[in-house]
Amino acid sequence: MSRYIEVMKFGQILADIRRDLGMTQTIVGDRLGVTASGVAQMESRHELSFLKVIRYLRALGGEVSVKVKFKGAGEGGQDHIIEINLP
Repeated sequence: MSRYIEVMKFGQILADIRRDLGMTQTIVGDRLGVTASGVAQMESRHELSFLKVIRYLRALGGEVSVKVKFKGAGEGGQDHIIEINLP
């Protein structure tokens, strides 16, 4: 159940970011090649693919990077952290 809540909050976070940037669903939709209704569906879906989230954030003008932490997987039991900047 908590995974469902987290996903729902994430969709809301995307919508909040869009609104904070003063962008409408129509503007984002034009950049994504979908309708405003399609953007609304993305913002309220139970699950979003990683690729769709990246495309959405880029449509807002964001640069996307991913940071992954592997606890205790580094030399001497240190955390191993990888950061990937996506073009």
